This record gives sequence, C-alpha cells and structure tokens, in this order.
Amino acid sequence: MVKRALLLTLFIIFASFNFVYAQSWTQVNTDGFGGDVRNEEARLIVYKNMLYVSIDNWGGANQIWRTSAVGGPPFTDWEQVNTDGFGDGKNNSEANFAVYNNFLYVTVYNEVTGCEVWRTAGVGGPPFTDWEQVNTDGFGDGNNTGGIIGVYNNFLYVVANNNEVTGCEVWRTAGVGGPPFSDWEQVNTDGFGDTGNKWVKNPVVYNNCLYIAVENSAGAEIWRTAGVGGPPFTDWKQVNTNGFGDINNYVASLAVYNKVLYSATSNEVTGCEVWEYREYPTPAFKAMPWVPLLLLDD
Repeated sequence: MVKRALLLTLFIIFASFNFVYAQSWTQVNTDGFGGDVRNEEARLIVYKNMLYVSIDNWGGANQIWRTSAVGGPPFTDWEQVNTDGFGDGKNNSEANFAVYNNFLYVTVYNEVTGCEVWRTAGVGGPPFTDWEQVNTDGFGDGNNTGGIIGVYNNFLYVVANNNEVTGCEVWRTAGVGGPPFSDWEQVNTDGFGDTGNKWVKNPVVYNNCLYIAVENSAGAEIWRTAGVGGPPFTDWKQVNTNGFGDINNYVASLAVYNKVLYSATSNEVTGCEVWEYREYPTPAFKAMPWVPLLLLDD
C-alpha cells in the first residue's frame, strides 16, 4: 500500500509538471508595444544576447525594439532602438533582419524611393546613435520596394522585390567603403529573365549553394547558385518546374531540415503543399526530384 501511494503521488506530481509546462505560454510585451493597434506584424532575431523585434506599423513607420527579458511579465526593459521609420515616417514600413560581421542589419520596405538597408552595432541611445544606411535607396531603382536579407559565403545578400517593372534583383556586398558601401553588385539578371518573378521569400543555404524562392503568377520558381562567374553569376539554375506543376502554387518559402531542403507553397485552390528536395554533393549521385509530403485542403 505504501508503494502504491508513493507511486500515485509521483504520478500526480509528474502530471502536474507536464500540465504546467503545456500551459506555459506567457505574453511578455504589452499589446502593440504601448497600445498602438497599428503595430500588427513582427519579426524576431537574437543579437548580442538580446531579443530584437521588428514591427510593421500599418499606415505608420517601422519600429525596432529589444529586451534582455528583465522583469514582468511583461518585461520591463523593452526599449525602442530606432527612430520611427529611420526618420522617413510611414514610407519605411516593413523590415527584415540579419546579423553580419557583428552588425545588425535591417532591410526596410519603401514604395516611394525604394528599399533601404541599415546597420547598427548597438551603440548609444536608445535609440542607437550609430544607425547608418549602407545602400542607395532601392539600389538606384525606386521600383525595388522591399528586400529579404541573408548571409552566404561571407557576403551579405539582399534580394530586392521589384513588383512593377523589371523583376526581382539579387545584390551582395562584403561591407566595403562608404556608407553607402561601394562594393554592392547585382549578381542575377533582372527577374532571372522573367519580369513576372517579382516577390521573393527567405533565401537559404543548402549543400553550399544559395537557394531563392520567387513568387510568380505562372507558378513559384526556385533558383540556386554557387556564386560562380560574373557578376551576374553564370551558374543560376531553376531547380523546380513552375509551381511544382501547378500554377496555383504561386508562392513558396524555403527551409533546411535534417539535410533536406523543404518548400511550402501557398495555394488558394487546392490548399497549401509541402515539398522536399534532396541533392547529394558527390557527382556519383543524381539529385532526387521534388516530392510532395503534405497536401492540405482549405
């Protein structure tokens, strides 16, 4: 009887711990960082052991906040580390993060003068006093309204969305000169030769190549490069059929998991799809084709 009672007690304690763990989500900011209902979308990154949040303000300007998780909840040390929209009001709205050479980089959406790329080492403030723009607006083209940012082979890459005229552009820098940096160079042809390739999702690195997913009304395209030749690079190659054979798969995002490349598509007709792609680095093996893993109806 004593053993049974002990086992029952341990079971109740264990179950209680599981219950607490399962219900442990806690909000750690105030709604909209101060009640601004227009602060709708947010993106996260960790930089110098602090959590950073980039906020898209609908109809307003981008804001960047950080915390070291002190106090609360909500945390009491939240602080905004940029001026709203980097001084350009509501024109600078959406933003994406990357860390490169110990700097925090931010790409900012601007549909008036073109996307902007800013960086900081977290000096002064808040707001930080060392923010500096490291590109010319829109890389010289106001139609390059937004950008996705990433790091590949010791270069910082920005894939600029061009939703009106020429198609997406891929730019890179080693952070030389300036600001703005003097070594920016475009490493693809506009839109990969198709003006319909306008919007891009997150670039990823897989088997030492850079992969980029591009939105296209004729079906999403996925392109890769090992950075050979050029610029523009001469080894760009599309590695899927448009939309994986379905033009309704017009948007795709990418991720690498367990040495396999995955793509998730948006499909408003039959539902979203998840595809996998395996490629072996040795010439003795051929790349396996994309294989559908998950099909979800609306």
